[in-house]
This record gives sequence, C-alpha cells and structure tokens, in this order.
Amino acid sequence: MSLITLDVDILDLSSLSTSELTSLMRHFRRAEEEADILLVTISPSFIRQMIAILKASSDIVVITPQQVNELVYAYGMLKTVFQVNSDACVGIVSSRISVPDQAEAVFEKMQKTVKRFLDKSLCNYGYLPDDPEISQSIASRKPLALSSPSSQAVRCIAEISQSIFKRDKQGRENQPAEENFRSFSERLFGSRNTSLTQD
Repeated sequence: MSLITLDVDILDLSSLSTSELTSLMRHFRRAEEEADILLVTISPSFIRQMIAILKASSDIVVITPQQVNELVYAYGMLKTVFQVNSDACVGIVSSRISVPDQAEAVFEKMQKTVKRFLDKSLCNYGYLPDDPEISQSIASRKPLALSSPSSQAVRCIAEISQSIFKRDKQGRENQPAEENFRSFSERLFGSRNTSLTQD
C-alpha cells in the first residue's frame, strides 16, 4: 500500500517549484501503476487549497453527516465541487447512521437539494454506521478490518468499496475510447490553469 502526503498548496500547480512538481508527478504515476483505483483524501478545511486535485478527479465522494447544520455544510462542499469539476461523478457516503433508513433519508434530502439548486445528480455509495468500534480502532491505531473483522462498520465499508468499483467500471466503459488512456496524473499535470474563479 502506498501513501502520498501532500504538504503543499496545489490550488495552482504553477506555484510549485520544478523539483516539487517532478516529485509529485513521479509519486502519483507510481501509485497509479500499482493500484486499480487511486484514492486521494481531502480535508473539508482545505478543499479550496486542493482545487487541482478536484479538477483532475473523475469520481468524487463526499462524506455526509445527518445533522441538519452539518448537512448545510456538506451541501456547501458539494456546490464547490460542482463549480470546480462539473463533469465529475459526485457521490455521497452518509455517516454516523443508526439504521439504514436514515442513510436513505440523508441521500434523498441531499439529492433533492442538489438537483433543485445545482441541477446535478448524486450517486449513493452507502453509509458508515454510528459504531463505537470505529473510534476505538482510530484510538488504538489498528485497522478496523483486523481489530473487528465481523463488525457492521467493516461490512458497510466493503459495500461502499464495491459501489465505488462498480461505478468506476461503468464510467470507464462509458468514456470515449481516447479518454480511457488519460490517467489521473495526465489530467492533473496536463494543464497548469487550475485556479478557481471566486464568486
């Protein structure tokens, strides 16, 4: 497993030095060669500092809580994502869910809001349960799949993974032939003009 940490502001790739850009390109390309799917985690607090990553992504997943005030915040992130990359397939994973029906309610609420105000659709990738074993796993720094392999959270994560793989396969099949050869690295480094026009 490879972990790429980004300690630079890549709102605009032209702000990187030649050595930083070369190193970043090398690590991303190596990671893509070794993996079927490349996952890049972006903290909501730094979403506007990661515009280049968002623009190059073909699929974007937003973790969405169910509390009303946090749903409003999640909608703001979705709005930014669609402003940056209107062609991406954007989906949500509902978090801290007690029963599956709650996840469906969160998705339907977000889907309705996004469709009404942004005229876009969302994918439903599943949910993460309100499971104390997740917090325990983080605190103990042990992978949940090893510490609690039969937990509900592990089952939900497996289902989320399958949903993402299925969507990725469908996306590749539906792309024009020439687009299938454009890797994430090529999309990321193919253009330096990655700045977001401010509202």
